[in-house]
Amino acid sequence: MKFYSLPTEIMIRRFDNVAIKCLVIMVLTVFSIANTYSQDQLIDSDADGIPDQYEVEGSSWDGLPLYEWGARPGVKDIFIEIDYMDPYGPDGDYDRGLVPMESALIYIGAIFQDFADSFKDLPNGELYSVKLHFDVGDLYDQSPGTNPERFDLGGGNQVSYAHTVSLDGSADKDVIADYYNNPLYFDPNRKKIFHYMLFANKTPNGGSGQALYRGPVSTVTLGQLHVSGLTLRSRQAKTIIHELGHNLGLRHTPTVGKDFSIVYFSVMNYYYLFKGYFSGANKTALSNGEIILQAPHCEPTMVVGPVNADGPGGWFFSTISMVSLDENYFSEFLIDADCNGVIDSSSYFTMDLDGDGELTYQTGSNDYENLYFYFSDPNRALAEDSELALELAMPPF
Repeated sequence: MKFYSLPTEIMIRRFDNVAIKCLVIMVLTVFSIANTYSQDQLIDSDADGIPDQYEVEGSSWDGLPLYEWGARPGVKDIFIEIDYMDPYGPDGDYDRGLVPMESALIYIGAIFQDFADSFKDLPNGELYSVKLHFDVGDLYDQSPGTNPERFDLGGGNQVSYAHTVSLDGSADKDVIADYYNNPLYFDPNRKKIFHYMLFANKTPNGGSGQALYRGPVSTVTLGQLHVSGLTLRSRQAKTIIHELGHNLGLRHTPTVGKDFSIVYFSVMNYYYLFKGYFSGANKTALSNGEIILQAPHCEPTMVVGPVNADGPGGWFFSTISMVSLDENYFSEFLIDADCNGVIDSSSYFTMDLDGDGELTYQTGSNDYENLYFYFSDPNRALAEDSELALELAMPPF
């Protein structure tokens, strides 16, 4: 059995919450105003797992005021509680990689909102109406009550430090279930609608995170990552969405078993998660700042100019499906295959671009058409029965 100690301020907040809940229960009992519905009455028109009745002003779903926290009918709302390990760890040295950056969460929200706004008037525009609601508790908002604008939905805790955490119960490692199933950290009542994400130090394989495929739990493990603040923001944002993407039913490429693809423009794809786009703005031939997509075998030093880690214009999930590439014979209209920093559509190549030892046909995919909303699936697997989305054992970026 493992015992965890909580910071004093969290313990005080927990006891305060108990008192508040008792008072609310008394009020509801006296005035009999609780809004309850039978299963037959519930309607989830946007298929996000939240009944429409609990996405309207004044509603509360078993104590969860989801409307107050931003849920709306017609929007696919995804709630994620992020707990984070004690950033001072065992030796007292502060590790900022263990703490979710507010700027990263703001950036994620802006990208999803931009896509929702861009597609809303187009056919199937409702597919892109996806909104993420993060909860890091009092990390950025210490005022009483909740504040969705500062990612405070009343949860989100600092948890005890562990050097390594796994999702699969690896020997001699802390297991994510120890946090997910600890009511002092994660309110069991939230398990019906909240994803749970833990910012931790390391995974057993040294990757940047782990997730349950089509499940509710994930980790982001960027501990001891000594990079600039802007780079850390990008890496946190991309890793958060990559691991959450596995929860939402996305794999690394449209082809099961493959981890790299040139024409799958998604943060799920290791090629874009780890390498990204490169800008050749300092090259004479690219003086207009054109974005160059380079083949995986090209060394970064071959490109003059800064790495644009967030992609051109910002993106996370792919919206492009009608694109393909045949490694047996392709031109440079898509990719700089000879690593000279120039896209020359008159040059043709035969090349194993994804390094899998085969010359294959690669296709794109629209991630939004394939999103799986765990809480809307009546036949969903329990967290402990969900499939682990295995990550490659490589540096996070």
